[in-house]
Amino acid sequence: METMMTAPPPPRVHVGDSDPSVLEALHRVRHAHQERPQLPTVPGLHARHRVRGFVAQLTAGADTLSALRQLVGTVPVAYGAHRELAETAQLVVSELVSNAVRACGDGTLLLVEVSSTDTGIAIAVHDSAGDQLPQRRETAMDNDATESGRGLLLLDVLAPGWTAVSSPLGKQVRCHIQKGCTCGPADDCRCPDPTPPETAAPGVELEGVLDEDEPVGVSA
Repeated sequence: METMMTAPPPPRVHVGDSDPSVLEALHRVRHAHQERPQLPTVPGLHARHRVRGFVAQLTAGADTLSALRQLVGTVPVAYGAHRELAETAQLVVSELVSNAVRACGDGTLLLVEVSSTDTGIAIAVHDSAGDQLPQRRETAMDNDATESGRGLLLLDVLAPGWTAVSSPLGKQVRCHIQKGCTCGPADDCRCPDPTPPETAAPGVELEGVLDEDEPVGVSA
């Protein structure tokens, strides 16, 4: 009588023992199959989905800024961010774009990244003015001669820990809007430090950046 040979069963994979890169790949595949929010079609703005968010290249103007605000207010919410947090992100992005236009002029080319994170919403705005890094300064909120300074103070309130660094595009301003803490007294707080990590909203190369689903590269 012939003996039937069978292959041994495949080993069980325990998620907790998996390589972090494998877990990240599985996370990306799961989100890729979710129904994605619709992106607006506006002349002067080209947007693509990214994992839990989007990246948009735009020529600064009234119509493109309006479409960008729509993206910021809807896409992170579709990936789990609170609506109130997305409204705050709209204010922050509007201020960052306004600062970029003041530095570079109307019609400047900008690159904007927004994504939902486990603890809030990450934002990065890139422009070509690499020699004009914004600086924190003491400015009266009612001083009409210091519009840019007031904007930075607003940024300090809404997204503390924001950073501005040189990038391949010129400069990038990045920040992380932290969702509210509900832990109670500070001694019992279990929330992460609100200061965003350096890779919260990384810089990117302009060429090829809008290929859908490609990871965003970190700038030097």
